[in-house]
Amino acid sequence: MEELGGTVLEPEWLGSGTPHRVRCPEGHLCDPTPGNIRYGTGLCRVCAGLDWDVFYVVTDDEAGELKFGITSGAARPRLKVHARVGLRTQQRLLTGLPDGVALALERFVRQALLRTGESPLRGREYFSSSVLQQVLTIVDSYPIEVPGATAAVSRDHGLEPGPLTEGSELISLERATI
Repeated sequence: MEELGGTVLEPEWLGSGTPHRVRCPEGHLCDPTPGNIRYGTGLCRVCAGLDWDVFYVVTDDEAGELKFGITSGAARPRLKVHARVGLRTQQRLLTGLPDGVALALERFVRQALLRTGESPLRGREYFSSSVLQQVLTIVDSYPIEVPGATAAVSRDHGLEPGPLTEGSELISLERATI
């Protein structure tokens, strides 16, 4: 990371697949994984022009597997990649999220599962589908603040938007088969 001009802020090595706190050459705080940098993802998502504004939960009903994650812009290409390996049922899709919310939600869900003793089946966001209701409850109750409007995802009522400007697509909650 230092070869790219970044300053590693972690006191110790956390592993190639674990995000490390880094300050990029432009001064942005970022959390790249050494493995992703090695594969060319880059050091800083802000400098790379990436704006993670989508959070999703997909399941493979036959294999009993659940995956949650984030992406930037149109969700369809990312969801198609997951569908190719069996993760075809879209449980949640939140789009148009303000900067930082998708990443914070992804981390919150992962930490909540780990705190309750759940372990990933593989990677960091692949879990048994037995945690689906727990994940959906976490996602649906996670507070989402949108500049110029208020919106919260509620466990019981789906999306409850506050005042929105006309024509603004804020957040969509959908369940579908991809």
